[in-house]
Amino acid sequence: MRKRLIFCFFILSCTINVHAQQSTNDSLRAKIDTLEKKLEEDNYTRIPKKDFDNILTEKVNEQVSEELQGIIKWISIIAGIIAVILSFLAKYYFNDIIRKELASTSQKLEDNIKTSIDKRLVDTVSVIWEDGASNLIRKAKELNYQDETIINSISHFLETENLKLDEEVKLNLIAALVKCYFYSQKKDKIERLIQIISKYENEKIKLRPETYADAAIVFCDNYEFYGTANYLTATIDYCDKSISTLPDYGTPYAVKFEVFMISYKKAYDNTESASALENVRKLFKAIANNKSDVVCAETIVRFFGDKKVYLKEYLDELEKQFPQDIKDMKQRAFNYLTKNPQDLANPNTQDLFDSLKAEGFVAI
Repeated sequence: MRKRLIFCFFILSCTINVHAQQSTNDSLRAKIDTLEKKLEEDNYTRIPKKDFDNILTEKVNEQVSEELQGIIKWISIIAGIIAVILSFLAKYYFNDIIRKELASTSQKLEDNIKTSIDKRLVDTVSVIWEDGASNLIRKAKELNYQDETIINSISHFLETENLKLDEEVKLNLIAALVKCYFYSQKKDKIERLIQIISKYENEKIKLRPETYADAAIVFCDNYEFYGTANYLTATIDYCDKSISTLPDYGTPYAVKFEVFMISYKKAYDNTESASALENVRKLFKAIANNKSDVVCAETIVRFFGDKKVYLKEYLDELEKQFPQDIKDMKQRAFNYLTKNPQDLANPNTQDLFDSLKAEGFVAI
């Protein structure tokens, strides 16, 4: 029985193996048939090996080219982006530089234009001011400095804020104003003269010698009339300032002679009179030391004119006290006028010259 079972198991195993082998063989046959179908003529084209190599090379090149183009495309895109960014940055900074440069240039141009306009405006205004000043000076001269309204006009003109005048014109205007006060009948003319001269002296303006001399004449007149010492002091002070400005200007010398002789005549005692005469001697000595003959001519011309007014008695006393000194001055004056006949155009100077000739003076 056992043997029968073993035999049956053996027979069954063999049968199973046969069927399994058969199944494997059938599977291999099916795969072979499938491969054969794929290798049929309809599915593949046969080409020569040389052509196959060329086609393969072209395909490889084409594939590589496509890859390279893709890379180049991306590089181009990246480069474009970088270029745009750089362009923006460059444009920003360039524009910033240009903007600053244009702003600087514009400011300079604006400043230059403004300066040019301001200069032309100042020049134009200055011309207008100077024309106005010249007209006032001419008007004052035409009126012989004896019109009260011209004093107000000149005063207001000089007091104008931001007045733009050439220094020469301004000095002429101040001189005209002082001369107007010289002839003025205003009660406060002394105070006004002091204020005017002090104002411009404080402004460091070097006033004309004629301006100081005219002021000295006004104070001398007041000293002769009132006899107060402050007028005497002011007269001498203004005369000295005039002489300091122009050392051979004869008018302030003449006024000093006159005020000294007035003080001599008004002296309280012999001490004061002796002091006055000593001042006269010093003044003669100063003129003798001055080598310019014009100072003698202008001094004698002034004496000649002042003898026609209230100062005659003082000048006569001067000649009485110092005859030789006066004679020496007349001689130098005659010499000067002989050599400078153009000065004889002044009628008063011509009259003096004729008077000196009548006295017997000749040029030496």
